[in-house]
Amino acid sequence: MQLFLIFDKSTLQSFDPNDAVWLDNFFRAVITSPFLLETMADLEKENKSSRSPEEVVGSIARKIPGMNSCINVLHPKICVAELLGFEKIMLNGGPVIEGGVPISTRERKGLHYRQSSVEESIEGWRHGEFSEHDRQGARLWLQDVSGLNFEARYKNWKLFLGRNIPRAFAEAKDFAENLINDPLRKNGNFHLSLRNLGIPLGVQEKIIRRWQEQGCPNIKDFAPYTTFVFTLDLFFSVAIAADLISRARPSNRIDLAYLYYLPFCQVFVSSDWLHAEIVPLFKREDQSFVEGENLRKDLKLIDTYYSSYPHGIKEQGVIKLAQFPPRYCSFLVAELWDKHVLGWREVAEKIQLNNGAKHADELWKPRENLKQGNNTVKIDAKDVDHVIFDRWVPVRKGKWRIVPTEIEQEGSRA
Repeated sequence: MQLFLIFDKSTLQSFDPNDAVWLDNFFRAVITSPFLLETMADLEKENKSSRSPEEVVGSIARKIPGMNSCINVLHPKICVAELLGFEKIMLNGGPVIEGGVPISTRERKGLHYRQSSVEESIEGWRHGEFSEHDRQGARLWLQDVSGLNFEARYKNWKLFLGRNIPRAFAEAKDFAENLINDPLRKNGNFHLSLRNLGIPLGVQEKIIRRWQEQGCPNIKDFAPYTTFVFTLDLFFSVAIAADLISRARPSNRIDLAYLYYLPFCQVFVSSDWLHAEIVPLFKREDQSFVEGENLRKDLKLIDTYYSSYPHGIKEQGVIKLAQFPPRYCSFLVAELWDKHVLGWREVAEKIQLNNGAKHADELWKPRENLKQGNNTVKIDAKDVDHVIFDRWVPVRKGKWRIVPTEIEQEGSRA
């Protein structure tokens, strides 16, 4: 049972370490590129507080979910894979991740995801370790952001809109979608979407050839996820021209980039005003938008709830103590599970603490019994019996023990 969640940087910064424990425990965090770039950029920013840039980034990194998280593939890479026909991108709330190695345990199929280079970097940040590559990336990203200038876009789209100036975000979205659905603009939209993604010309030629072989369909039928990204970019241009989004604040472009990953979660949480305005317009009906402050308050209530447990129970570890949200009180987290994880209450009712402990022991045992399969064989994640992720999990985080003593000892022996 998994509930995929995307958060922005300002939300995670507002959490304390104990809040972060419960975020990691009850959600599967989808880590996005905009979040990582914003976090890394703090290495090169002037800091008004007494803390060094390294301390600021380290503080954020220690709150990033590590036990239940995954790094989503960059959106341009997803678009290219879709446009070339390599992958059918599902826009149903599950993340797009890469690097899974086929494995087998007896007669069962599975995928094994080892820790990625990005996850290793995050682990280094948690311990105050920053490479020159991290610092150079921060400098380049800040240069790119500071160089953003929307004046030309504002003037061009203002001229294009004429008297049809949207008065609200919903109207700007409708305008962008109408442009994409206009059959007279089918060819122009398709080629513009490729240029908009910055796809190299050689790759563009392959994509165009495939598109032509399929009869030059509307882009929304040819590549749904690419269309979603393209719609967001058109919407942003229209909203800039309509003075709904400030053209003088480059960070608005970064805020919009979080929405490229909206299809890959069930819950989107943010403390940003722009997200609060536009995520509800672009999310599916089976998705939830949550304001960061509301989630923060709820996680603190959950922390208080579990803090009342006897010391001996708490020392069994969070992964045993709280496999499911509290069922007998009114918590926002439980409401989100009710909406998105059907049947969890019935399952939780059946699982006794000793059964949960056995399950946790099995889950965290060393993986000597795994046999690596042929990594040239393509296995779809939805067709496997199990998926395993390598994770470094702290024994304690904040005031909480995360893993039981016996699992800590087993891990140290491994």
